[in-house]
Amino acid sequence: MSVRIIILILYALTIVFFGIRGMKLFASIIIFVFLIPYSGAVFIGLSHLFKYSFQGIEYWHAVVFMGGYKSMAASTVFALLVGGIAYFVGSTTRFYINPETAPAVFEGGSLNVDALMPGL
Repeated sequence: MSVRIIILILYALTIVFFGIRGMKLFASIIIFVFLIPYSGAVFIGLSHLFKYSFQGIEYWHAVVFMGGYKSMAASTVFALLVGGIAYFVGSTTRFYINPETAPAVFEGGSLNVDALMPGL
């Protein structure tokens, strides 16, 4: 059915089939709410697997060996922070550097990055 009406994602199919427009927000909230405990459960399950697979390794050894959930969450927050700053800088730069404000950068209809910083 999705091939016949040319739909690539499930969200668009639910809009066409059921007529529910708020499904995208609902699905994103559900994913956000359940992804956090799920990822924590994965780390707990893996550490118990280490504990039972390798005799002599305690539960806390396995958690420390795997890095733990706190370090994974901290690295994710750091990556989101750095990525968010990069996206913000890129989008604001694109907003301020356009053919009207910097015509030398867009000579010939294509982007000329060397015109931005000619000294490099």
